Amino acid sequence: MQGSPRPLRSLYGTRRRAAVALAFAVVSGLSGVLVVAPPALAAPAGGAASGASAIAATAALPFAERAGYSAKPLAAATDEHPARGNLTVEVVFSSPLAPAAYAAARSYFRSEGLVVSAPDPDRITLGLSGPASTTASAFGTELDTGTLNGSAVRLAATPPSLPSWLESEVAGVEGLSNGLTTFSFGLVGRAPSLVSSGASAPAIGAQTMTPGLAREFYGLSALYNLTGGPKNAANLSLAVILWGNGYRPNDLSSFFSQDYPSSFPVGTITPHPIGDAPMPSNSATEGPDDRAVEELTLDIEWSESMAPGATIYPIYAPNGPSPGYSPSTANLTAALSTAIALNVSAISMSFGTPESTDGSLSAAWGSLFAEAARKNITVLAATGDTGGDSSNSPECSGTPSPEYPASSPQVIAVGGTNVTIDRIPGEPPSFSEAGWSGSGGGFSNQFAAPSWQEVGSAAGPVKANGHRGMPDVSATAAQNFLFYNGTDAVAGGTSFATPLWAGLLTMIDAKWGHRLGFVTPRLYHVGASEAAGAIGKGIVDVTSGANCVATAGPGWDEVTGWGSPRAAVLYDDLLGSFVSLALHVAHATVAPGGSLSVGVEVSNRTSGAALSGVEVTLSARSDTDLGPCTGTFASSSPVTNATGWASATVSVPFCYLGQHALVNASVNTTKLYGMSGTRIGVNLLGFDPALQALGRPPWAYVTFVAIVGSASVAGAWLGRPREPSSKRGRLAPPKSPPTPSAAPGPGVPAAPNPPTIPSSPASPNPPAPPPAATALAAPFPKPATAGPSTAHFGPSAAPPPSSPAPPSFAPSPVAPLPRPAAAGAETPLWGPTSSAPPVPPPGPSTSRPAPSFPKPASVSSSTSPPATGGSSSSTPFPKPASMRGTRGRRSPASPPPRVAAAAAPVALAGPAVPPRKKPPTASPTQDAPVAPEGAEAPGDDEATPPNP
Repeated sequence: MQGSPRPLRSLYGTRRRAAVALAFAVVSGLSGVLVVAPPALAAPAGGAASGASAIAATAALPFAERAGYSAKPLAAATDEHPARGNLTVEVVFSSPLAPAAYAAARSYFRSEGLVVSAPDPDRITLGLSGPASTTASAFGTELDTGTLNGSAVRLAATPPSLPSWLESEVAGVEGLSNGLTTFSFGLVGRAPSLVSSGASAPAIGAQTMTPGLAREFYGLSALYNLTGGPKNAANLSLAVILWGNGYRPNDLSSFFSQDYPSSFPVGTITPHPIGDAPMPSNSATEGPDDRAVEELTLDIEWSESMAPGATIYPIYAPNGPSPGYSPSTANLTAALSTAIALNVSAISMSFGTPESTDGSLSAAWGSLFAEAARKNITVLAATGDTGGDSSNSPECSGTPSPEYPASSPQVIAVGGTNVTIDRIPGEPPSFSEAGWSGSGGGFSNQFAAPSWQEVGSAAGPVKANGHRGMPDVSATAAQNFLFYNGTDAVAGGTSFATPLWAGLLTMIDAKWGHRLGFVTPRLYHVGASEAAGAIGKGIVDVTSGANCVATAGPGWDEVTGWGSPRAAVLYDDLLGSFVSLALHVAHATVAPGGSLSVGVEVSNRTSGAALSGVEVTLSARSDTDLGPCTGTFASSSPVTNATGWASATVSVPFCYLGQHALVNASVNTTKLYGMSGTRIGVNLLGFDPALQALGRPPWAYVTFVAIVGSASVAGAWLGRPREPSSKRGRLAPPKSPPTPSAAPGPGVPAAPNPPTIPSSPASPNPPAPPPAATALAAPFPKPATAGPSTAHFGPSAAPPPSSPAPPSFAPSPVAPLPRPAAAGAETPLWGPTSSAPPVPPPGPSTSRPAPSFPKPASVSSSTSPPATGGSSSSTPFPKPASMRGTRGRRSPASPPPRVAAAAAPVALAGPAVPPRKKPPTASPTQDAPVAPEGAEAPGDDEATPPNP
């Protein structure tokens, strides 16, 4: 990237950062033995992980890439200048943190000067805001803005970093870089209907699919009337995620009064605008991006129409810059996190972005999708409306372009169909269905094929390609009704199919009394079983039609997936086959090379009856890609006995380096389906029985104290003062050692040899001793040698012959000097029985005067600054604590300013969090100040022109 040179960081700050990382690495390694890991490394609350978490694991990336750093756009960007204004950043953790660990992370970012948002109840995300320079400093990088392909972007100019204990817990960081990933949705056609009768079933175009017709065609009306459960979803909720200005409340009121059955309960619509997105209003369509208002409106209308009575949460991020108004990844990540925290039944996402090299987005969202699966939340995403092609033209002249998040194996990818309606007077309409030409589909370029997708007719093409195929299922997308901006309208897109499926699955949850959660693998077995004639037609195959990448045919295809739903039959297919898996692990921890017994109880999820003769897959796998041994360690397939019990022994290899492992149990057959999992600790040094004993109280605490004490002693030894070398600007050792003298009595200082003033090459004429020094009656105490030795000389001890004598004052015929008083906070007291003062760490300057003994009180009490260019024999004060590790932007050649007194070190509130100094206060011409927590921070987030 081109531009002005960037200021260098403090050398000491970099060394301090490395030292903190090394210290946490050591403690982390020991924590496997002591079971007293730092809070940030503790297991997540509950200690459980769903089986979907393991399936959804993505390839590990270096932290810099997880934080959005990429060298390619960095090199291509132009017009670079430092980023300004306030930024919003969303940190996503790999799994829910323990409360203490989450508090430690919040304390760390607060100590760096950032505003931390309200706590996430799931403790898996952390929202941050603050000036650009403060944000950059907290993440150990520089942030620049520039132009890339004609658009304004923000980029991390150097690889971001955090303390090692925190880096290891972070799945992704959204918001440091911005403008590289853009989101869009597609709506095909947008015209008022030909006729609007105002009746409950509007008389619009003959081929327009209305919500009422969709309920009949897709079997929802039959689902409502099934016995044994509620006829609506009044006790459940679902979320629709988008961005923009919200929706017009009047549109929804008109829709529910005119085009929604009066016998249905109307659900509650509770908006959740993110950040500075506005609340819904009837002027929402007057904004520059009214297409987003239309999209959010139809999402609400169609999802509520399929799940009557459900609470709908429209969660939308603020618009981004024109012309596309795409939101920032940080704000959209916050929207997804909000939906998961609301504990909804399903999440519908009618948008996407072309798959790219944005590893931070897929890593962050992958962690959030895994959390949704852990909470039994079903996530659905539209496959897009370009026919799976990079061009939006009917000629399909582009290249295959799969869209994320639909391409993720952690969501249900929903494609589109074209429904033909045959209307015969006096008879119910009949329907036929084909693949829609605009339906997105194809194979991912980023995600490998999950094993559950390699079943039935999907196995051949998926195995041949090796990547995740999509869509999974489909529904109407060609011509669909919505009420928008005060009138009936017709539009098309997979944006209709996605909320339809979300409402349908929410209704199944309501009917069953449980949430389906991560149901995608089961949908594949339903589709494969139906094709084999083993069960009914809960998903009807669509065998005609085509898009830009494939032609629909029997079984699974890249146009419609397994087909479209028949809700009442699908309910039976799913619920009649679900089982409960109660997993039991013999030990909470296991050593590398060790084994543990795993048992599972299998029962009918509805009746609770034990199921015998069921094959269960029990496996152990890594939860990290660190080290040579990752993936699945062992797998066994025992069969349950008469009580529904099955067990097996699983092992962890010697070469595994992770601190945790996942144990999973699954049943996935033609008629039965269920998954369960848990997380176990891996004791990296547990192969030694003695060390295992040290990991149990009370020896764990004793050993921990011993290790901390040893580390403190080692740190003191490594940080002891060094003998200054005889270089220009440093004190040279005297030419001859002093003559030992008799030891004085207690409290009386020993009389040294007559002092002399050593000459300095930098100052041929050294200054005379201070007048006060020659008038005192007692000698100045002999300082301890600042050399390798740490011995302290007592009243009767003399320095060894090899030790150089300390520097002394000029000869004086008067009585010896007394011991001086303490010279303030900067001058530590030290005498014959104490250690020498510590040598301050080197700063940016390449030439520093050597450390020396403290001045007498009459000298050190002066506050006048030292003369520049004076003798090298001047006595500097130790470097104040307030300047140590500061990320200043001084020139490396500039000496640090003189400070009168050392500042007290900063103490962090969180446990085991190494303190780091806040970055320099931004000038008025740079970054805006940080707003107090809970208030909106001033400044512009993206540094782009405001929306008109």
